[in-house]
Amino acid sequence: MNRTPTRNLLILHTPTAQALSDWVEVKDRIEARAPDIEVRIASNLARNSVTRRWQVSRPSLVFSPSPLLEYQPAGGRVYAGRHLHELAKDEELRRLTQAGLPVPATIRLTPDLRLIGEPWSEYVVVKPTTGWSGKMVRLVRTEDLPRRYTELSRDGRVQMLVQPYIDHVDAEGRPGTYRVTTLFGHEIWVAYMYRPVPRPLLGEIAADPAGIIAVNDRSHARIMTFCREENLIALARSAFRAFPEIPVLGIDIIRETATGRLFLMECNPSGNVWHFSSDRAREVTTPEYRRGMYEQFNLLDRTADLLIEKTRAEAV
Repeated sequence: MNRTPTRNLLILHTPTAQALSDWVEVKDRIEARAPDIEVRIASNLARNSVTRRWQVSRPSLVFSPSPLLEYQPAGGRVYAGRHLHELAKDEELRRLTQAGLPVPATIRLTPDLRLIGEPWSEYVVVKPTTGWSGKMVRLVRTEDLPRRYTELSRDGRVQMLVQPYIDHVDAEGRPGTYRVTTLFGHEIWVAYMYRPVPRPLLGEIAADPAGIIAVNDRSHARIMTFCREENLIALARSAFRAFPEIPVLGIDIIRETATGRLFLMECNPSGNVWHFSSDRAREVTTPEYRRGMYEQFNLLDRTADLLIEKTRAEAV
């Protein structure tokens, strides 16, 4: 095997979004397995002229789970997350629909919006185009949309989307959702998250101005378990074809209670979903659970192997 590097791989680390130690361990694995690839780690929060010059000294690939911040690549093949303002939820859902994937019907909230007939029923979910962690996601009676437009959109300052409510409770009435984190279209974490108590009646939720319906809303407790459902994983893998330029996706999927059908709800193309070691992960998961996240699909080994494959195939 050639011991002289012929390609460069730059891994961009974003503090708070990932632990630097993850990338150090991935770098060590790549260097041991692929001497044809020289690996460096740089901060996404700093400009670095030395690294920029090195990066383009050979065919290179740049990998950043998060959106590019201060460091701007001088060239090469770049895989990075996208800023929320660059790829809002309506564009995200449009891409998924064009890829032929199952997503709920989606429409922009307008002051005089009235929805009648299929797929619309008594309740809808209203969510911001650039929201996260369940913020501003509400259950609303469909007939109340025009009356509540000003409140829901903060007087028109926040663009909102409307989707039909798809019930997704288990046999005990507890709402749940799946999260599949993928790297280049390969699963690296699969979990089922659910609330520990049955959800209230939909009418009660919709009557509450807060209308909290999202399982990931931080005001409610939730339980996370690992799972390996093949049909779920296959659907998550297919989402990568709608976002081929984004390396890390956090894909949220629900299963309709009445039919068992799976729906893609969002893919979090910002890439800020490396919750193996992010600050957010340390807030909401136990050390024991995080160890399980690393072990479920041999995270660091799989990441190293996928980066080797991508760098060899696509460095320019």
